[in-house]
Amino acid sequence: MFDHPNLDPRLSARIDKTAKEDGISVKKLQVGDVIEIDTLNHTYRLKMLDPKTSKVEVSSDDPFFIRPVTTHAIGSNLTNYWGSVKQGLIMVGYSFALGRDIYLPLTQTVRINGVQILPRDTKDTN
Repeated sequence: MFDHPNLDPRLSARIDKTAKEDGISVKKLQVGDVIEIDTLNHTYRLKMLDPKTSKVEVSSDDPFFIRPVTTHAIGSNLTNYWGSVKQGLIMVGYSFALGRDIYLPLTQTVRINGVQILPRDTKDTN
């Protein structure tokens, strides 16, 4: 376990978990792809405008987004105060950063073009 005397043990556990997980790379998507990120209370819709620069148009049922916003998809963060842990990745259980100062609540489910991608089904089908 990642251990540091000044770090909350719950955060340490999440750091360990991220080392074993993968996510969705926004740079591997195509222009026009739609990413839907579900959090506890809202769904955020990101339309990919430019995968090379991670430029997206964001809309949501969250009242913070009164109209679509064009920004850049930054990556998944352990907290809203640290730099990106996984640059350019969308990961379940982490806050997703957009632009310089938009941090979405913790990601629960991710769909691309209407198909659920995360969390991955971990059931053994054999």
